[in-house]
Amino acid sequence: MKTKIPLFIAFLLAMTTEMSSAEPYKKLQADTIMSQQGNRALLDPNLSILRIFYTKYCDAVNIDPKDYYSPQSDTLVAKYCTKKFYAEIKDEIANGVAYDLLTDDYGMSKDAAKTLEITRIEPFVYQVKYVTKSVTWGRKEPTETVTLKVKMQDGRIDDVTNAEHPQF
Repeated sequence: MKTKIPLFIAFLLAMTTEMSSAEPYKKLQADTIMSQQGNRALLDPNLSILRIFYTKYCDAVNIDPKDYYSPQSDTLVAKYCTKKFYAEIKDEIANGVAYDLLTDDYGMSKDAAKTLEITRIEPFVYQVKYVTKSVTWGRKEPTETVTLKVKMQDGRIDDVTNAEHPQF
């Protein structure tokens, strides 16, 4: 019972968050999972939270091409990530090579949020998938389909790994 209340509160917070017109919130109603008791569809607040976060994160990291991890990005990360994961991200930005832990360093091009797909793969673990421009030396801008495994804890992002290559 303890986990249901914080998740419901997280859902309410996610639903009351300011939303820009570019965000695909029509999909919020589709963020359901099937219950094992009967075949009732239940709203999974983590699906909505992840959709809101990654849509806003896409906007924030594309504000200034010179400053990928902008103050807006930091505000979102502080709000949507656990304290532990936020500390890891801040340490990477300050002391590492600025590896984007939230996208497994694939980044998010301006239109990535339009291709965002989020599915629940097990309790509190989700697959986040989107298409982004990849960085290459060629003339053509190829795209990369990014598939992430995101773990949630109490309505916040607790860890992100590459779903296809978890060892990296």
